[in-house]
Amino acid sequence: MSLRKNKGFSLMELMIAVTILIILSEVAVVLGSGRIREHTKENVCLENRKLIERAEQLFFSDKGVHSVSLYELVGTGYMKNPECPSRGIYAWMPDSASTGLQSVLGCSLHGVAVSSSIETSTTTGENFNDGNANGWASYNAKLWSVIDGKYYGGRSSPAGAENKTFFGDPTWTDYNITLDAKLINGPGYGIYFRASDYNAVDGYCFQYDPGWQNGTFIVRKITNGGESNPIATYSLPTGYDWRGSEKNIKIEVSGSTYKFYVGDVNGGSSPVMTVTDSTFTSGAIGLRTWSSSYASFDNVNISQTTTPK
Repeated sequence: MSLRKNKGFSLMELMIAVTILIILSEVAVVLGSGRIREHTKENVCLENRKLIERAEQLFFSDKGVHSVSLYELVGTGYMKNPECPSRGIYAWMPDSASTGLQSVLGCSLHGVAVSSSIETSTTTGENFNDGNANGWASYNAKLWSVIDGKYYGGRSSPAGAENKTFFGDPTWTDYNITLDAKLINGPGYGIYFRASDYNAVDGYCFQYDPGWQNGTFIVRKITNGGESNPIATYSLPTGYDWRGSEKNIKIEVSGSTYKFYVGDVNGGSSPVMTVTDSTFTSGAIGLRTWSSSYASFDNVNISQTTTPK
């Protein structure tokens, strides 16, 4: 009997090989579908957590305190009851700059991390149309009031002292502030950012100040309530309309760089000043008037954007 080398598969071997390939492909489809479903659930969980975080921001903005629990947010109508589709448990997790106040929501199954391609953004606003300034912490509070949907600070006569009001969380870091402000009378008004310790303020202040050197925009550092010499100034030309018209102001706070825009200067599209200073890294926002200043504020918005690392 002679022996031959096989140079191909028999029909039976080919059928077995094809069957194995079919089984493997079906297993791959099942596993892939499972991964897709879990990825979808993770995305749904992330969106739910973002909704809850925004509801918490609104709750804090309205009431000036954080909610006791997620159940309070549901019970007070700030949100429905979104649940993790994988049945994970939600819990507030303090972030790296936190003092324990809830700001980031975690899931027991999906954690607190988000995709590096996703930015989370929170906008907190106040147009005072509800007739109150809930959530603002005022010092010399009798000189702050909401009238006809605007927030007024100070008085024209007799001259008042320092008048301050603050909003937000001292753990806030980077954000953009936009607002409409009108100086009705007196030497000017200010906008605090990265402010803390409201009685003896630490932070920065942008001042709209027609009384300084014939009219100047000023940025100061405030330490333990004491003002520094200006760390930046921008002089306005003679004839600039300081009083009687509303100005749209925007402040961009990012890292140690701060940009300041005023609507009727440079068309409002280019900063009138860019300042770099690293003294204060977090803090809330605020408003101030002084002496005989009387000013109105409206459409205050704070937009925080965080890109995960």
